[in-house]
Amino acid sequence: MKKRKKFQELEYTDAFLFAAVMEDEEICREVLQVILGKSVESIKVEVEKSLLVNSDCRGIRMDVCLTGDDSVYNIEMQTTNQQDLPYRSRFYQSQLDAAALRPGDPFINLPKSLIIFICTFDPFGMKRCVYTFEERCLEEDIALENGTRKIFLNAQGNNLSDVSESLADFLRYVDNPFCFLPDRANSSVAGLVRERIQNLKQSRRWEEKYMRFEEILANERKEALEEGIIQGQIQGQEQIRELFACLISQNRYEDLKKAAEDQEYLHEMFREFHL
Repeated sequence: MKKRKKFQELEYTDAFLFAAVMEDEEICREVLQVILGKSVESIKVEVEKSLLVNSDCRGIRMDVCLTGDDSVYNIEMQTTNQQDLPYRSRFYQSQLDAAALRPGDPFINLPKSLIIFICTFDPFGMKRCVYTFEERCLEEDIALENGTRKIFLNAQGNNLSDVSESLADFLRYVDNPFCFLPDRANSSVAGLVRERIQNLKQSRRWEEKYMRFEEILANERKEALEEGIIQGQIQGQEQIRELFACLISQNRYEDLKKAAEDQEYLHEMFREFHL
């Protein structure tokens, strides 16, 4: 079992602290500007935003959602490579779109949407700091221009000289928050993030929030485990009933009795009837 971190041990890449830092709209705007390489006038930030379009479909909980004048952004911190980022980014973008329109709204009203994953690993193995994806025509060099874009940042990229100094410093910081930061870091995005984290760690209120956050997660994990156990028990009972019905239909009462008493023989019967 993964050891639970103490509040003072958390860093920017940890989900709770990432959301706490990005909740500060000015810092979040600065981070976004560094990633995009352009000015962003104003944003509205929502952290740990849950989206559920339909109760029969899978919902998601996004790390950070931002709304600008004509764009929506989703920024995610990704520390584990589950080999599903392309599909995950597709799903996140679709959920943002579905939540952006009211019934009857024309599709042209969809805002521009940008999904950003800040990765502590190289998601595509090309050692680049930044991977940017847009939809384009395969036959001609024509952009679809549907207002969508996906950016994957790689904190371990080795072409730092190809990106801005601010973004290079930010990626170095994400990769190793204990690394040496240049003097300009005090005014850089990495410096702002580090300062925000230092202030958060001095706050008893935020430490209490983290303890409640961990308690909620622990309860969710416990409920999921209990639900899984119960579901497994139900499925096991149904499987046994189906096996016994098959044995009775074939008048195999000796096998039925033996399966009820011998666990190994029970599984042998499951295999025989492909259950």
